[in-house]
Amino acid sequence: MIKARAGDHIFFGLSEINLQKLREGKAIKADLHTLGIEGTVIIYYGETEEAMKRELESLIGPGTQVQDLRPKGH
Repeated sequence: MIKARAGDHIFFGLSEINLQKLREGKAIKADLHTLGIEGTVIIYYGETEEAMKRELESLIGPGTQVQDLRPKGH
């Protein structure tokens, strides 16, 4: 994976190996410290949004913000 920052833009480039790991159910963690930002990005894959939500249910608590950005009707 490649991480880059240009102004207000942050880029993550995923290689075929990264995609293979995602398909195997292995999340990709990216430490943002190397870009001068505190925190971690976790990229994961699910066949559907519902499947991804089920995967994260143990992590979702009252302070978690979840946004469904799909167009209405999908």
